[in-house]
Amino acid sequence: MAEYLFRHLMRKDGEWECGSAGTAAWAGQPASDHAVIALAEWDIDLTPHRSRCISPALIDSADWVMVMTEAHRRSIAAYYPQCVDRVKGLGTFDSRQPGCEISDPIGNSLDVYLGVRDQIQRCLCDLALFLKGK
Repeated sequence: MAEYLFRHLMRKDGEWECGSAGTAAWAGQPASDHAVIALAEWDIDLTPHRSRCISPALIDSADWVMVMTEAHRRSIAAYYPQCVDRVKGLGTFDSRQPGCEISDPIGNSLDVYLGVRDQIQRCLCDLALFLKGK
């Protein structure tokens, strides 16, 4: 959801690109039905999304690597130590709970997905300001 929310947020600012990849993703999987519904409520079409695994090429091409949890950060640091200084927790941008982790809602109810969507959106708004140097 974060990738598509970021793209939607930054759609008028062509300066930024983003992508998503998982540390333990099954490549080629579509977004869950609840994720599709959660973003559809905001007129964002998540149906084209397909999961992919993180790779050296993705890491090397990224200016920033945003992670959802501390476990993700540690995993990336272990496999890609060259990018440690470019890894940040997305939750560090949460204006309500700075430094919080963003839970994976997979397997939970639509309400959980909606809550995670809202949390990601809060973080992305402040991330956008950070990226623009404001």
